[in-house]
Amino acid sequence: HCEHDDPGHTACKGFDNMDVSLDTGSGHARAALYLIWVYKYGIYDPPAIKEQAKITAQSILKSRFCSPIKHSNPLVQAALKEMGL
Repeated sequence: HCEHDDPGHTACKGFDNMDVSLDTGSGHARAALYLIWVYKYGIYDPPAIKEQAKITAQSILKSRFCSPIKHSNPLVQAALKEMGL
């Protein structure tokens, strides 16, 4: 999934367990990006917090999105790849 104005945006309407609010690029997409940032760049966060941020981001990204995960920012794409997504 991606922000609503990114190329390849997919609407979640019609998917029972998906968050339709993602159609406007809000909610889970931004939460997942924040968690990825904590995991990847949180220099003041202890390892346990960084690992929990990774686990939570993976959970959100695997369970709440109705299309393949992608982003126009190459740094975000690299972080997603590193996280196995």
